[in-house]
Amino acid sequence: MSLALLAPGCLVTAEPVTYEPQQTPPILVASGLDPDPRSILLVGGDLGLPEFPIAASVASEDAGESVKAALYIDYGLQNPLEQPFRNILPNWPELPAATLADGPRPLVGVLYKVGVVALQPGCHRLTLVVSHEFDTRTGCPKDLRDSSQITWHFRQCDVGDCPPVLENCPTAEVSCPLDPTAVTSELNDAGTTGG
Repeated sequence: MSLALLAPGCLVTAEPVTYEPQQTPPILVASGLDPDPRSILLVGGDLGLPEFPIAASVASEDAGESVKAALYIDYGLQNPLEQPFRNILPNWPELPAATLADGPRPLVGVLYKVGVVALQPGCHRLTLVVSHEFDTRTGCPKDLRDSSQITWHFRQCDVGDCPPVLENCPTAEVSCPLDPTAVTSELNDAGTTGG
């Protein structure tokens, strides 16, 4: 007992070290997805859905930045603007910044509605992408490493029979660049030095 009383105490003289959380890519959590990405959706026509909400959950360390979402139609198919998708449906409600300790949180308000984009009957892809920032020129995440995506296959129905099969789907030939700002710089340099 007397030894414990004579033991020297511990005196802390330095300020405590604090660490700023490091931002992580937003991750789409598989368990929170609806519709099931393994199913083939039927949309439009007289047999398909006229619209459907997309439910997803996102987990990330945001370091103060909100998480944004975009829906691509036929991602992988280059459009006339040289973007890697047929169409984009951007500007969905953003998720406020959170931390990994908060766990997955629901991304709400994302809806696919038939007729917003004119599509030929047949097989198509719908790709949900989440990122902290999107590039306005390419429509892609500003840093592809700071993104997560999930794809559904759907058949754009017409009048009559519309079987849930994947045939004649557009092939994925292109993708978002890792860093779209580098692509923009290259294009600008080529425009000023080329003829």
